[in-house]
Amino acid sequence: MRVRRNIARPPAAAALILLGMALLVTGCAPGHYAQGRRAAAGQRFDEAARLYYQEIAADPASARAWREIGVVRYEQGNLAAAEEALKQAVAIEPDARAHLYLGLIHEQRNAYDLAILSYRSALGLQPPQQTRQLIDSYLDVLVRAHVEQEIQNALANEAQIDPAVIPANSVAVMTFDASQLPAELAPLSLGLSDFTAQDLAKIGSLVVVDRLKIDAVRRELELAGSDLVDPATAPRIGRLVGGRRIVTGSVLALGDDRIRLSGAVVDAIDRSAGYPEQTDGDLAEFFRVQKDFVFRVVSELGIALTPEERAAIEEVPTESYLAFMAYCRGLALREQGLFHEAATEFRTATGADRSFGAAAAAGESLAGRIAAGFGSGPDAGRFAAAVSEVASVELSADPLADAQANLLRIQSFVPLAGEFDLLGLPPSAPPRTGDYGRVVIQIRGNLDGGY
Repeated sequence: MRVRRNIARPPAAAALILLGMALLVTGCAPGHYAQGRRAAAGQRFDEAARLYYQEIAADPASARAWREIGVVRYEQGNLAAAEEALKQAVAIEPDARAHLYLGLIHEQRNAYDLAILSYRSALGLQPPQQTRQLIDSYLDVLVRAHVEQEIQNALANEAQIDPAVIPANSVAVMTFDASQLPAELAPLSLGLSDFTAQDLAKIGSLVVVDRLKIDAVRRELELAGSDLVDPATAPRIGRLVGGRRIVTGSVLALGDDRIRLSGAVVDAIDRSAGYPEQTDGDLAEFFRVQKDFVFRVVSELGIALTPEERAAIEEVPTESYLAFMAYCRGLALREQGLFHEAATEFRTATGADRSFGAAAAAGESLAGRIAAGFGSGPDAGRFAAAVSEVASVELSADPLADAQANLLRIQSFVPLAGEFDLLGLPPSAPPRTGDYGRVVIQIRGNLDGGY
């Protein structure tokens, strides 16, 4: 970069000294943002806020400074000021950390739906790995708590539910009845119903109800497996969870190595029921049985699949019977709140088939939940503490940005004369090939003390 000035030329050595002094000042006096981070780390929150505001005074579009003001105000318990600053930050530049703290604010206000949206936005912005794992694990806890709250509200206001407002293309898949299975095979029903719901969700014309709602209704009403396949019970469940059509299923053992999957499709409004043809098969071909059942349900629903939808449904998550049964046992144990035991089963599943993505995802989420100590319910205070601890490791000041900011603000910097570069050398000097440091600084504007 060349600075054009028409004053007496200082010696090249003097220019070098001036530049060295400027860089020395930069190294010894970190920018306002970096100082604010240090003050916040020491819980000197008022000082940190003052420094961040100084950063903003110099650069009003500093999203990171607005974000950290929001974090500081959150730590001080001033949720309104925190929310205002964080929204300012994300308006300037979307940021995972800002959305994360917006989620914490919403959760403090018991606005679970908004908190979930904010946490998911944070995940979508690719936060550092530890933060991502932390959010993902906590989301599992929070979503379940939100669903429980929704179902309790639905039961309390059941008389006011208007079935006519339930979307006509909505489908809810009940947990399949396992009462006719041997105890060691009973978890099979959880996995089969889970993947049936996932397969139906691959159809663009359908809206599939979250199975967490089904489980919450079952627990609230203390329904047995046989109740879930009863066409007389299904319409009520459909109204509570917002599903127009209810898919029920029952798994039956045929000897030692064969199973049968049968079910019904019940309309929650007119209570009509259709009965897809049952499917039989070997235990070792469990997914063929499940896929055949899905296609028969689709036919009963009167849906014409596109080639892409059919191909997506035909995809098999695992061909390993051992992996699938371990996954099913993990689902059952997780439902009972036995998280360590469930995590062990998910690890067994991935050990038997390392390509079994559903088992790997379930195991990773549960491991993070256990490690963070979230327990069986949401705890915003514990989550915030865990977030702060992780951030202290993952979030650091940007030394290059601070160096640039500081050097630009040195108003007494003496300009170079004529057509000399920052090292005080004329244009006729031969090209420089040496290593002159790792930081490249661009200077724009008037260096006489103005901007």
